[in-house]
Amino acid sequence: MKKQFITIASIIAVIIINFVGVQAQEMAFATATPFVLAFNPATAEPVNANPAEALDLTGQGLYELPTEALVSNAEVIKLDSNLLDKITVNAGQWSQCRQLFARHNWLEKFPEGATSMASLELMDLTRNHIDALPASVGKLVSLKKLVLDLNFVSNLPAEVSQMKSLKELSLRWNALTSLPAEIAEMNSLEVLNLTNNNLTVLPAEIGNMKSLKVLRLNYNNIQQLPASLANLAGTLKILDLSNNPMGRQWLSEVKAMLPNTQVIF
Repeated sequence: MKKQFITIASIIAVIIINFVGVQAQEMAFATATPFVLAFNPATAEPVNANPAEALDLTGQGLYELPTEALVSNAEVIKLDSNLLDKITVNAGQWSQCRQLFARHNWLEKFPEGATSMASLELMDLTRNHIDALPASVGKLVSLKKLVLDLNFVSNLPAEVSQMKSLKELSLRWNALTSLPAEIAEMNSLEVLNLTNNNLTVLPAEIGNMKSLKVLRLNYNNIQQLPASLANLAGTLKILDLSNNPMGRQWLSEVKAMLPNTQVIF
């Protein structure tokens, strides 16, 4: 009987240990994964470069960049999931870089000197502490995609209009209260994602953005839209207005303005 009791107790102990182990794994996954799944969407282009053309320092616990990283000639630089509070790029550094990823860090400012990166086409700074963009951002004339989701940006400088190659701008989960009229001069912009900000109105000039295909304004405080939005009837494919304090009467009016647009209300 005693031997049977010991055997049963041993089996129960093994079951408990395995259960605790599984629970710990699930808890770790649950706490670490949501940010990856929810806030690193497929807005950023996949890295297709060869290993020799990429510098991957993801999850290295870096507080600052090592010297050898700053002199890298890699076309893709990944600095995700570190402890960086600033990135400073001097003239001539990262001159070959086409894609820069610095997600899940502690950056307080837009990367200083990044405007000297003449080859840069994609920059993803998701989930940092950036509260403003410098006027020099307009010098990123080759940039095609800029992702600044989950930051604290409260306004955009007028100089964003100089980013003539930009096709996608994502500023989800920030603190924007308005947009500069100059944004309408971004002639190549096709996707503008402003989900979950504090916008109350849109500039009338937005109707001049003839390349715009997707405009996401869900989770803001918009109560009415400028009549100029009707100018986008031939190009705008998706307009997301869900979760704004707009009355249902606006739905028929918006659909009348944009008969060929998928309106999410």
